[in-house]
Amino acid sequence: MAGLPVVAAAAGGVPSFISRPGKTGMLFPPGDAHAAAAQIRQLLADPKARRDMSLAAQADMERCSWRSATLEILQHHYPAAIHANKAELERLDQVTTAAAA
Repeated sequence: MAGLPVVAAAAGGVPSFISRPGKTGMLFPPGDAHAAAAQIRQLLADPKARRDMSLAAQADMERCSWRSATLEILQHHYPAAIHANKAELERLDQVTTAAAA
C-alpha cells in the first residue's frame, strides 16, 4: 500500500472504492479540473487529513482483500449453506454409505 489518499473522478467504478468520500478519498465531477486541483491543494495543506484519509482507506481496502473475502465465506456463508441443506446432506450421506456397503 502506498499510503496516499486518492483523488479521483466520480465516474465508472471508482466511487465504489471510495466508500466514504471525504473520509477514505476524494471525488470530483468528471472533467472538472478545477475541483480536482482544489482537492489536491486541500490535501497538500493538511498533513493530518492526508494521514487520516490514508489510514481509513487502507482499513476499508483490507476488508476487501482476498483474505478477508475468504474468511467471510468460510466463517459465514459455508456454515449457512450447510445448515440450509442439512436434510439433503444427511440423505446423500445415507445413500453413499449404503452404496459403499
